[in-house]
Amino acid sequence: MKVIGLTGLICAGKSTVSSLIISSYPNSYLFDCDDVCHTILNKDKEIRERIARDVFSDKERLLAFQKKMWASLEEILKKEIKENAPSISFFILDAPLLFQAGFDKYCDAIVFLEADKETRRKRFLSRSSKSDSDNASDDNASDDFDKRNSIQTEYFRNHERELNIDLRLNTTCKNYMQKLVDFLDFYSH
Repeated sequence: MKVIGLTGLICAGKSTVSSLIISSYPNSYLFDCDDVCHTILNKDKEIRERIARDVFSDKERLLAFQKKMWASLEEILKKEIKENAPSISFFILDAPLLFQAGFDKYCDAIVFLEADKETRRKRFLSRSSKSDSDNASDDNASDDFDKRNSIQTEYFRNHERELNIDLRLNTTCKNYMQKLVDFLDFYSH
Protein backbone atom coordinates (compact mmCIF):
# COMPACT_ATOMS: atom_id res chain seq x y z
CA MET A 1 0.00 0.00 0.00
CA LYS A 2 1.13 3.52 -0.83
CA VAL A 3 -0.12 6.55 1.06
CA ILE A 4 -0.68 9.43 -1.36
CA GLY A 5 -1.09 12.85 0.23
CA LEU A 6 -3.37 15.18 -1.67
CA THR A 7 -3.16 18.84 -0.73
CA GLY A 8 -3.28 22.30 -2.24
CA LEU A 9 -4.91 25.67 -2.20
CA ILE A 10 -8.57 26.21 -1.37
CA CYS A 11 -10.90 25.04 -4.17
CA ALA A 12 -8.01 23.71 -6.27
CA GLY A 13 -9.94 20.49 -6.91
CA LYS A 14 -8.91 18.13 -4.08
CA SER A 15 -12.35 16.56 -3.67
CA THR A 16 -12.82 16.15 -7.41
CA VAL A 17 -9.38 14.57 -7.84
CA SER A 18 -9.95 12.30 -4.81
CA SER A 19 -13.20 11.04 -6.33
CA LEU A 20 -11.53 10.46 -9.69
CA ILE A 21 -8.73 8.47 -8.08
CA ILE A 22 -11.15 6.32 -6.11
CA SER A 23 -13.23 5.60 -9.23
CA SER A 24 -10.15 4.90 -11.38
CA TYR A 25 -8.40 2.77 -8.76
CA PRO A 26 -11.15 0.74 -7.04
CA ASN A 27 -8.65 -0.86 -4.68
CA SER A 28 -8.08 2.50 -3.00
CA TYR A 29 -9.29 4.10 0.20
CA LEU A 30 -10.07 7.78 0.76
CA PHE A 31 -9.40 9.49 4.07
CA ASP A 32 -10.90 12.97 3.75
CA CYS A 33 -9.64 15.09 6.65
CA ASP A 34 -12.37 17.69 6.21
CA ASP A 35 -15.10 15.04 6.38
CA VAL A 36 -13.59 13.43 9.47
CA CYS A 37 -13.26 16.83 11.17
CA HIS A 38 -16.89 17.65 10.38
CA THR A 39 -17.96 14.28 11.81
CA ILE A 40 -16.04 14.98 15.01
CA LEU A 41 -17.51 18.48 15.30
CA ASN A 42 -21.06 17.44 14.45
CA LYS A 43 -21.17 15.13 17.47
CA ASP A 44 -21.48 18.10 19.81
CA LYS A 45 -23.61 21.06 18.73
CA GLU A 46 -22.49 23.20 21.69
CA ILE A 47 -18.80 22.77 20.86
CA ARG A 48 -19.47 23.52 17.19
CA GLU A 49 -21.32 26.74 18.05
CA ARG A 50 -18.63 27.82 20.51
CA ILE A 51 -15.93 27.20 17.92
CA ALA A 52 -17.79 29.21 15.29
CA ARG A 53 -18.30 32.06 17.75
CA ASP A 54 -14.96 32.16 19.56
CA VAL A 55 -12.22 30.28 17.76
CA PHE A 56 -12.36 31.61 14.22
CA SER A 57 -12.35 35.22 15.35
CA ASP A 58 -9.00 34.91 17.16
CA LYS A 59 -5.81 33.67 15.46
CA GLU A 60 -4.25 32.29 18.67
CA ARG A 61 -7.41 30.39 19.60
CA LEU A 62 -7.64 29.06 16.07
CA LEU A 63 -4.07 27.72 16.23
CA ALA A 64 -4.74 26.09 19.62
CA PHE A 65 -7.95 24.55 18.27
CA GLN A 66 -6.20 23.28 15.14
CA LYS A 67 -3.49 21.56 17.21
CA LYS A 68 -6.12 19.75 19.29
CA MET A 69 -8.13 18.81 16.21
CA TRP A 70 -5.01 17.57 14.38
CA ALA A 71 -4.06 15.39 17.35
CA SER A 72 -7.52 13.77 17.34
CA LEU A 73 -7.44 13.43 13.57
CA GLU A 74 -3.97 11.88 13.64
CA GLU A 75 -5.13 9.10 15.98
CA ILE A 76 -7.97 8.25 13.60
CA LEU A 77 -5.63 8.49 10.59
CA LYS A 78 -3.06 6.07 12.08
CA LYS A 79 -5.84 3.59 12.90
CA GLU A 80 -7.29 3.83 9.37
CA ILE A 81 -3.88 3.36 7.73
CA LYS A 82 -3.16 0.31 9.87
CA GLU A 83 -6.57 -1.27 9.28
CA ASN A 84 -6.56 -0.70 5.52
CA ALA A 85 -2.90 -1.42 4.70
CA PRO A 86 -3.27 -5.14 3.96
CA SER A 87 -6.15 -4.81 1.52
CA ILE A 88 -5.61 -1.73 -0.66
CA SER A 89 -3.19 -0.31 -3.21
CA PHE A 90 -3.58 3.39 -2.46
CA PHE A 91 -4.55 5.19 0.71
CA ILE A 92 -5.54 8.68 -0.45
CA LEU A 93 -5.03 11.25 2.29
CA ASP A 94 -7.04 14.32 1.26
CA ALA A 95 -5.73 16.97 3.63
CA PRO A 96 -5.91 20.69 2.83
CA LEU A 97 -3.50 21.39 5.71
CA LEU A 98 -1.36 18.29 5.20
CA PHE A 99 1.95 19.97 5.98
CA GLN A 100 0.68 22.23 8.74
CA ALA A 101 -0.82 19.21 10.55
CA GLY A 102 2.38 17.20 10.09
CA PHE A 103 0.58 14.43 8.19
CA ASP A 104 3.14 14.50 5.38
CA LYS A 105 5.23 12.11 7.49
CA TYR A 106 2.72 9.34 6.67
CA CYS A 107 2.90 9.87 2.90
CA ASP A 108 4.89 7.92 0.35
CA ALA A 109 4.16 10.65 -2.19
CA ILE A 110 2.51 14.07 -2.12
CA VAL A 111 0.44 15.68 -4.86
CA PHE A 112 -0.10 19.43 -4.67
CA LEU A 113 -3.12 20.77 -6.56
CA GLU A 114 -3.43 24.32 -7.77
CA ALA A 115 -5.53 26.46 -10.09
CA ASP A 116 -5.58 30.15 -10.86
CA LYS A 117 -7.12 32.36 -8.19
CA GLU A 118 -10.21 33.40 -10.19
CA THR A 119 -11.10 29.79 -11.03
CA ARG A 120 -10.79 28.86 -7.37
CA ARG A 121 -12.85 31.89 -6.34
CA LYS A 122 -15.64 30.87 -8.77
CA ARG A 123 -15.61 27.33 -7.39
CA PHE A 124 -15.77 28.64 -3.82
CA LEU A 125 -18.62 31.05 -4.56
CA SER A 126 -20.50 28.35 -6.45
CA ARG A 127 -20.16 25.99 -3.50
CA SER A 128 -21.19 28.75 -1.07
CA SER A 129 -24.21 29.81 -3.13
CA LYS A 130 -25.69 26.31 -2.94
CA SER A 131 -26.33 26.87 0.76
CA ASP A 132 -27.39 30.53 0.61
CA SER A 133 -28.08 32.77 -2.36
CA ASP A 134 -28.49 36.36 -1.20
CA ASN A 135 -25.99 39.08 -2.15
CA ALA A 136 -24.83 39.67 1.43
CA SER A 137 -23.89 36.01 1.61
CA ASP A 138 -22.02 36.33 -1.68
CA ASP A 139 -20.02 39.23 -0.25
CA ASN A 140 -19.31 37.25 2.92
CA ALA A 141 -18.31 34.21 0.87
CA SER A 142 -15.99 36.32 -1.26
CA ASP A 143 -14.39 37.78 1.88
CA ASP A 144 -14.12 34.27 3.35
CA PHE A 145 -12.39 33.02 0.21
CA ASP A 146 -9.95 35.94 0.24
CA LYS A 147 -9.09 35.33 3.89
CA ARG A 148 -8.55 31.57 3.49
CA ASN A 149 -6.70 31.99 0.21
CA SER A 150 -4.39 34.59 1.71
CA ILE A 151 -3.47 32.37 4.67
CA GLN A 152 -2.83 29.30 2.49
CA THR A 153 -0.97 31.18 -0.23
CA GLU A 154 1.28 32.86 2.33
CA TYR A 155 2.04 29.53 4.00
CA PHE A 156 2.96 27.76 0.75
CA ARG A 157 4.97 30.73 -0.51
CA ASN A 158 6.97 30.89 2.73
CA HIS A 159 7.57 27.14 2.99
CA GLU A 160 7.71 25.97 -0.62
CA ARG A 161 11.41 25.08 -0.60
CA GLU A 162 11.10 22.82 2.42
CA LEU A 163 7.91 21.04 1.37
CA ASN A 164 8.36 17.60 -0.11
CA ILE A 165 5.98 17.78 -3.07
CA ASP A 166 6.34 14.97 -5.61
CA LEU A 167 3.83 16.19 -8.20
CA ARG A 168 2.35 19.62 -8.79
CA LEU A 169 -0.86 19.67 -10.83
CA ASN A 170 -2.83 22.58 -12.17
CA THR A 171 -6.43 21.34 -12.31
CA THR A 172 -7.34 23.84 -15.03
CA CYS A 173 -4.96 22.19 -17.53
CA LYS A 174 -6.49 19.71 -19.97
CA ASN A 175 -4.05 16.88 -19.34
CA TYR A 176 -3.79 17.09 -15.55
CA MET A 177 -5.68 13.85 -15.02
CA GLN A 178 -3.39 11.93 -17.39
CA LYS A 179 -0.36 13.26 -15.50
CA LEU A 180 -1.93 12.06 -12.26
CA VAL A 181 -2.69 8.60 -13.69
CA ASP A 182 0.89 8.27 -14.98
CA PHE A 183 2.17 9.29 -11.55
CA LEU A 184 -0.06 6.80 -9.70
CA ASP A 185 0.79 4.02 -12.15
CA PHE A 186 4.47 4.63 -11.39
CA TYR A 187 3.79 4.37 -7.64
CA SER A 188 1.62 1.28 -7.98
CA HIS A 189 4.60 -0.90 -9.00
